[in-house]
Amino acid sequence: MGGMRGAPSSAHPERGREAAGSKDDPFEGGRLGPYAIQRLLGEGHMGRVYAARDDRSGEAVALKILSAEHSKDRETVERFARAAKIAARLAIPHIVAAYEVGRVGHTRYLAMELMEGGNASARVRERGPFKEAEALAVARAMALALEGVERARLIHRDIKPENILFTRDDVSKLADLGLAKETTTGGLLKSDLTGTGFIVGTPQYMAPEQALGKRDLDIRTDIYGLGISLFEMVTGRLPFDGVAPIDVLTRQLHEPLPDPRILAPDLGDGAAAVIQRMTRKTRTDRFQSPGELREAVERLLEAARGDARDGRGDA
Repeated sequence: MGGMRGAPSSAHPERGREAAGSKDDPFEGGRLGPYAIQRLLGEGHMGRVYAARDDRSGEAVALKILSAEHSKDRETVERFARAAKIAARLAIPHIVAAYEVGRVGHTRYLAMELMEGGNASARVRERGPFKEAEALAVARAMALALEGVERARLIHRDIKPENILFTRDDVSKLADLGLAKETTTGGLLKSDLTGTGFIVGTPQYMAPEQALGKRDLDIRTDIYGLGISLFEMVTGRLPFDGVAPIDVLTRQLHEPLPDPRILAPDLGDGAAAVIQRMTRKTRTDRFQSPGELREAVERLLEAARGDARDGRGDA
């Protein structure tokens, strides 16, 4: 399921028509190119995501449809195309597969792997903080995803719970590679969507070097973002927040990470230490690679399994 499929539907004008949806939703129950739209899965500031069926293959997909406003924005459209291109290039199990970017009239969409289990942010809101074993399983999966990103000489630049998605069977995968940046020149990407003096990403999850707008970012920047995400997942709260983005970035730069055990007393010392090391302000103090992080997480998971076998824990 990892590769690009077919041509964009804009290449098939005979199929390039929108069928009417309901009064409340112009797409639900309708059609967009070769896709029969079934139901709304979620909504964000850029648009909506629907469960759909590809009539060419009969396969269930997720269809991300840009809002009319964002469909006109060149940078957003480029980000859509980049996400599909990069996901097709990586094609690894723990990254959400992107199949096709298309356009029907003025409506732009991205067809991707259907993830029916929601995202980590929604799970925290709906169910409360993750249990330690659940969070560690996600950490391992995200480390595997970042190993693939690192092998492709890329960085994601927007690791956050909203971009950690789950299948119906609770397999976690990393989504939205639209802000990815190459760590070397002359590769897949023609640009990194970063102008001089601008930073990209989400302030609450930005590593200090990213907040400062440094150009020499590497995979350790993503490890930091994943660490902040795990803090939020196990505590239910962000460590650094504020009224304005500049307030958040200032805290990222200067305030130490609170001990997650203050908000999550049941969190083990080992898991807390992993999160704290992931979020060190200085890159050389963090895990130096996703592989190193994965090995640390696997040791904790194995120890928890051993405790469970010996009757010393409930993990």
